[in-house]
Amino acid sequence: MTFNHLGEIDDYKELPNDEKASEWSNSKEQYLLNETNGSTHVVVNLNSVEEYATYFEDVFPKALAIVKELSERNCITITTKIKAPIEKVWNYWNEPEHITQWCAASDDWHTPKAVNNCLTGGQFTNTMAAKDGSFSFDFSGTYTAVKPNELLAYTLEDGRIVRIIFVPVKDQLQIIETFEAETQNPMEMQQSGWQNILDNFKKYVENH
Repeated sequence: MTFNHLGEIDDYKELPNDEKASEWSNSKEQYLLNETNGSTHVVVNLNSVEEYATYFEDVFPKALAIVKELSERNCITITTKIKAPIEKVWNYWNEPEHITQWCAASDDWHTPKAVNNCLTGGQFTNTMAAKDGSFSFDFSGTYTAVKPNELLAYTLEDGRIVRIIFVPVKDQLQIIETFEAETQNPMEMQQSGWQNILDNFKKYVENH
């Protein structure tokens, strides 16, 4: 597969084809897929303007890791962009006093308690509860990789994997969260619930 870059898109909107955007007009993105003995080897070739070379060298391996997880497991990916410094985003994501303020999929739920030992091998537990007191459960797991301001990966108690990467994009920070779906609820419901929590996080960071 080969793509020819024609312009730029930001926040799902096509930007004017100005002089800066035209620098990409001759850039190409090529994906080569070769299958051998039931496994697929993916090779990516990219022509980039020099300004973004380091960015793509950092982002593409992370993106391919997500593709690998999506292909080999029953995974879902959600994402958002936040206008805030990475240090603030990282702290608000990981500090219990902040987690309790944003970790909810709807207005009738909340997280009254959070414990987070954010290091490789450390554990976390978020107690998620209906505000009317009718139901609650602990969302918990163990970190398998922690790279401050870059990456979080953990395994949930039931063995499912979750990976979150933090990627600077111009004046924003993009969060890409990939999680292995469970089998009890529809995929669409799971994606919507996790996306709602991520959207709540974005609102909380940008308004506090």
